[in-house]
Amino acid sequence: KEENNINDIIFLTNEEKQNVTVGFSKKEFKNHKGVSGLKYYLIVMYLRKHLETFGQVTLTLNRLLEECGYSTKSHNKSIYSDFREIIKTEIINKGYATCDIDIFTVNPSEIFSLQLSNKKNIFYTKDNFVQFNVNEYERIANSNGKINKSVLAGVYLFIKQYIINYPSDVISPPRISYPSKQQIKKGIGISSTTTIENAITTLLSMEMIYLRTDMFVENTEEDGVYVPTRNVFALNGEELIGDAVLVELERIYNKKVYDKDDVPGKIKYLTKEKG
Repeated sequence: KEENNINDIIFLTNEEKQNVTVGFSKKEFKNHKGVSGLKYYLIVMYLRKHLETFGQVTLTLNRLLEECGYSTKSHNKSIYSDFREIIKTEIINKGYATCDIDIFTVNPSEIFSLQLSNKKNIFYTKDNFVQFNVNEYERIANSNGKINKSVLAGVYLFIKQYIINYPSDVISPPRISYPSKQQIKKGIGISSTTTIENAITTLLSMEMIYLRTDMFVENTEEDGVYVPTRNVFALNGEELIGDAVLVELERIYNKKVYDKDDVPGKIKYLTKEKG
């Protein structure tokens, strides 16, 4: 069989793609790190998107890589190795699916199927720590730029995991999160601050996240000197408007937080992180 014989019809509408989600757990965040390990999230989302009747997914490695945003023309065998390894060790060996071919030797253009288990659901975990929907997955996989797609997914999910999704009809605190770059680096297993910054810049340009900066709190070591607070992220820009964000930060710092124009003292910027 040739690769192009795969039925390429997608049955999910754009509206459905926003509602079709996978819930990832805290444990999965600890176990899937680094440029290679973060590909796990893309692979699971591919399986969810292409799930067929009776729990089967028909694919080729080339189709998988291309949809996840990786080139199949670079002759980079390590990229194939990452995908093969994750499918075998994280999906098949852990009982989430079975396969009648050897993942490590199958030709990248050969059609094969994964039969997902009806006892162990890879798309659902008990704590459902963070939800990743098909629309978000597609936007990341189709994004422009040189940033690695697995890193982009990792940074996005790390920021999103701390945003509490209150019901829309409930009066709630702002739906925001404020992880530092160091926390993001450690959380997803990436050593470069520049890589994290590039991922954040890309997500901002795609309007998948929004950012509020230029908020200040009094330095604990110098009276009358004010230093920047953490940056604050949201999935909706409207969440960052107004004083509610300042109030939320004040709970963290246990001190008054000011917008830049309202700072009642001297502003001092911190030294940029290295690494």
